Amino acid sequence: MFEFIGYLVLAILCIPILFIVVNMVMGAIWFPIGKGLDFLFRFPLGRLILAPIVFVSVGMVGMRLFPSLAFGAVCGLAGVYLLLWEKDD
Repeated sequence: MFEFIGYLVLAILCIPILFIVVNMVMGAIWFPIGKGLDFLFRFPLGRLILAPIVFVSVGMVGMRLFPSLAFGAVCGLAGVYLLLWEKDD
């Protein structure tokens, strides 16, 4: 009985702390990557560099949604179109 209570208390304390630590580590990893992507997004050449990355990543998401190569390609093209679309800032 005491072992169960010990495991329960351990789970109540450790699982939220583990989630917070993992979240902070992921944020620390993605912070410089996000800054680099923001820097590339400002320039037309940077957008051309990001275009294949966006095509592949959005295409993969599209193929996860509906498992078809054509649907993934259409989703990837839509993502690249939105990336390269000139905005009036």
